[in-house]
Amino acid sequence: MASLFERHRPRTWDDVVGQRKAVAMLRRVGAGGKAFWFAGPSGTGKTTMARLLAESFAEPWNTTEIDAQDCTLDFVRDIQAAFQYRGMGGKAGKAWIINEAQGLRGPVLSRFLTLLEAMPDHCTVIFTTTNQGQKTLFEDHDDASPLLSRCLRVPLAFHDLAPQTPSELAKAFAEKARAIAKREGLDGKPIADYVELALRTKVNLRAMLSEIEAGVMLP
Repeated sequence: MASLFERHRPRTWDDVVGQRKAVAMLRRVGAGGKAFWFAGPSGTGKTTMARLLAESFAEPWNTTEIDAQDCTLDFVRDIQAAFQYRGMGGKAGKAWIINEAQGLRGPVLSRFLTLLEAMPDHCTVIFTTTNQGQKTLFEDHDDASPLLSRCLRVPLAFHDLAPQTPSELAKAFAEKARAIAKREGLDGKPIADYVELALRTKVNLRAMLSEIEAGVMLP
């Protein structure tokens, strides 16, 4: 059986919690002919929103998801070749999701710079990375900043890990986690305990649900 997190991963924009500004932006701009850059802490919804964006534009068989460490020059050339044709099905778009973008190597980064300059309206490329991963990428590769300049940056909400007071994101994740726990018969604690769990897991919804699945919120 899939994990609690996967079973309750948002299926629509309305299901996304704590990322109101990002969702509003993505709904407004659409995906066609654009590249996107999602950067934020783990468990805040980067991959989920990337998949929802791709799903709004392309059929599943016209969407490719890959980790950056597996992204080769041949793979980027294949993307460029695929640009020539529209997708088959009700949605004519094509989408590529490049996860953990900090793993992109120098020659691949350079190739993406050229690729994104000539992206047709029926295609989109979506990059995801952590804040720390983005910092590392910029430190290691001169081509990283030009790549980012070719992408729409998605403003992800995050929790400042220095303060111990709950942020709006921590509160939103606590409420979401409690609702899921109740639905799964795993709830037996007050909302304050969920907020504490959010802070303890550094506001990572995946980590929160993993602990809930293990029974930490049962009486």
